Amino acid sequence: GDLSGTQLDVKIFESGMRSIRGGTTHSLFLTDQGELWGLGRSRRGELGIDSGLERFVEPLVVFPENVDKIEAYVQSSFAVLNDGSLWVSGKNTLGELGTGKIQDLYEFTKVIESGVHSVSAATNTLILKEDKKLWAMGHNQYGQLGYVEQLGAQVLNPTLIAGHDKANAGPDLILEDTDNDGSEEVLLNAYNSGSPWNIASSEWRGSFGTASGNQVLVSVGPGTNPITLTTTSVDGTQSSDTANIIVLPDDDPSGTYYQWLISHFNEETINSWTEGIFFADPDLDGLNNLDEWIMDFDPSDSSSSVEVVFLPDMENNIIELKPVSVSFDYRLWSSTDLKNWVEISPQSSEIEGDTLKLHIGNSEGPYIRASLRRISGL
Repeated sequence: GDLSGTQLDVKIFESGMRSIRGGTTHSLFLTDQGELWGLGRSRRGELGIDSGLERFVEPLVVFPENVDKIEAYVQSSFAVLNDGSLWVSGKNTLGELGTGKIQDLYEFTKVIESGVHSVSAATNTLILKEDKKLWAMGHNQYGQLGYVEQLGAQVLNPTLIAGHDKANAGPDLILEDTDNDGSEEVLLNAYNSGSPWNIASSEWRGSFGTASGNQVLVSVGPGTNPITLTTTSVDGTQSSDTANIIVLPDDDPSGTYYQWLISHFNEETINSWTEGIFFADPDLDGLNNLDEWIMDFDPSDSSSSVEVVFLPDMENNIIELKPVSVSFDYRLWSSTDLKNWVEISPQSSEIEGDTLKLHIGNSEGPYIRASLRRISGL
């Protein structure tokens, strides 16, 4: 008779099922042997084929082996293999398959190489990896994927939204001391290293001392101010990164900085500097005009010497001195508090281009002071 609209209990498999998932137009069955079977329609590729309007009322193998876990949504399918890779197929109008494109898939395609523990799918897809980090892709109109750059749009590739990111102090920042009070206030923000919920604590170190918090307001003086951010993530992992905040004096011709330059150079020379009035090094001693002004040195005298405080690359314990196009000698000291200094020697050194890299021991303090002097006669 006519069975339309009638619900029937139908035995599909006798035994051996490990997991089942149902979409709107298809059903998935995972066997104990790691075979993935499917039923239903695959008009959008949800069974890994392009079936058009054809319906499969008898089970067919859609992934033959090594499947560990499965997930399904309206017209999409997900398979986690024994090696931790993630394979996807089906509807992809919101980027939920993580392929980098808005385009349906009609065969299972690998989008993550390894490390996947489990998957939860909707218009957005959440992926829990073995290292307990959470990744996501797909619809993010309401911020449901968290603090990612694509807020309010589709996230087309698997994106880390919870777990440990490396600390990122941000790019170097150049400011102008417009009120000539000798300092500028800067808001430091640890969120540019990743999602706020990834960060359990943040510590900032610089000439201002130490400040704690994901967002802190600090005051920095003129010249180059190295700032080091050390983050501790929710999983206990620590990492550090350093950026420079450069505070420039007022460049008004009537200001003290320009008048200082005029006392050493004529206007024709000043106007010829392609690097600008702050970063030109007319005496080729490795110190730009801004450095010489801060240290009260003569920018036209190549025999100048200077002491500079560095916060080294904390992950690799490296400080960089440049340029080395002219010959310098140097001495190094280490400190934990910027007050008490102990002279040290680098473990090794190497020159890359115009940069001298000094490798500092792990036992040294977080602050390194370098005394630089151009070797006379060279």
